[in-house]
Amino acid sequence: MAWITKKGYSTKEIASGSLKVIGNFEIQLARFLGGKFSHFHKKKTEFFFFYGGSGKVIIDNKEHKIKTGSFFRIRPKQIHTFINTKTKIPLKAVMVKVNNDYQDTYDAPQNSSQ
Repeated sequence: MAWITKKGYSTKEIASGSLKVIGNFEIQLARFLGGKFSHFHKKKTEFFFFYGGSGKVIIDNKEHKIKTGSFFRIRPKQIHTFINTKTKIPLKAVMVKVNNDYQDTYDAPQNSSQ
């Protein structure tokens, strides 16, 4: 599959399907090119394993550093923002989505401090 460019990042699906215990799932490679990407999901859980680049993620107003080997779980309704601190070198991650629904992405509220 080809890379799909989105607002400030790109993804490439490497697997998808449905399992009884986790529902619909998707595994993607992700490249965060720079800037902030603040949003949340009502149903899906996401897992990120970073294998390149550096930056930070803000999850429900708590900041965490991202470096090679970092791993994060994003639960439903957690507002999350990825920030690439080296804009010429993308943050690279393997992203696993469980209970996936392609319509389940919402912009963070304007009053969010992220």
